[in-house]
Parts: sequence; C-alpha cells; structure tokens
Amino acid sequence: MKVGEHSNYPLHIAARQCLSHVVLISLVKHFPEALDEVNDDRFTPRKYHQRSERSRSVLMRPTACWIETVEREEYESKRMEEIEDLKVRIGKLRENLAKSKVEENKVVAKVAEIEPILISQANIFASSAINEREALLQKKSMCDIFKSMHGRTIVLERSIDSNLDQAEISKVMTSKREFFDSAKGEYEKVVSICNEVRDEIDLLKQVLTGC
Repeated sequence: MKVGEHSNYPLHIAARQCLSHVVLISLVKHFPEALDEVNDDRFTPRKYHQRSERSRSVLMRPTACWIETVEREEYESKRMEEIEDLKVRIGKLRENLAKSKVEENKVVAKVAEIEPILISQANIFASSAINEREALLQKKSMCDIFKSMHGRTIVLERSIDSNLDQAEISKVMTSKREFFDSAKGEYEKVVSICNEVRDEIDLLKQVLTGC
C-alpha cells in the first residue's frame, strides 16, 4: 500500500480521526502490516486514543492474528468461487447428459422401428440371391444341353448325308426343328427368369442404399 504524507497510512488517519470500527476493520484487512508502521510523529495507529472500545479492540488485536484472518478469508473466498464454478460446470454436464439421454432414446426408438424392416429386406435380398444362383445354374445347364445337342446334330447331319434318302432326311429335319423349337422356348423362359431376378435385386439394392 502507498504511504501518504508524513508517512501516514490510511489506517493512521482513520485512527487519529476516531472513525468507526467498521472503517478500521476494512483498512486493517486491506493492509494488516500498517498496524505496526510508524509515521513521522513516531506513532503507530495503535497509539491514537479511541473513544469506542470496539475500535480500540480492532487496533489492539495482534497483527499476526489479522494476517491469519485475512489469509483465511481469502482462502475461503477462493474456495467458494471454485465451488460455485464447479456447481455451474456440474449443472452444464447434467444438462448435456439429459440431452444425450433424449437423443439416445430417439436413436433406440428409431432402431426398433427400422430393425424389422432391415431384417425383412435382408431376407428378401438373400432369397433373391439364391434365386439368381439357381437361375444361373439352370441357364448353364441349358447351355450345356444346347452344346450337347449341337454336337449330336452335327453327327446326325453327317449320318443323314451318308445313309438316308431325301424323304427320311426331310422327316429327320422336321423332328430336329421341333426339338430345337421346344428347347429354344425353355431356354428363353430361363433367360427371362434370370432377367426378372436381376431386376428385383437391382431394385432391392436401390431401396437399401437409398439411391
């Protein structure tokens, strides 16, 4: 604290003027060491006569006790500030926790809502994939049959060219065309089924991806 004229601290002036004990306490707490400071008149604040017993008690209390009081009050004040700050932070954390609970409940409800749909779509997708594999196997089987038929046809044509007369050739060719027409119809059915399965799978993928 800055010393005034004639080496007087504010506490010297207040004590000399016999101000109230409330003023003295405030000045002492602000700078307890002023109780022991000597001014140009060789007076400490304690040397001045006090009309009030309470004021005199304030000045006569040991400086060390005042320092201890000030330090304790500063410590308690700091602790109270920390406690209040902690209460504010705890309040914010609780508020955020409550909001998180609300959001969590929304997510749980949404999952419960869409889970059966996802399971159903997954089952449909799995079933479609199985159907596609079966259709591809059928198509491959038909292709193998056609290859085998083509090989037999070549052998048959060679046999016809070498052994049969024109009437027999015509009869065999008619039978061959009927067989091919029937096989072609079955093959076209298989191809149509494969295309339908692929269309269903593409549509299901669009639904699942949201595209």
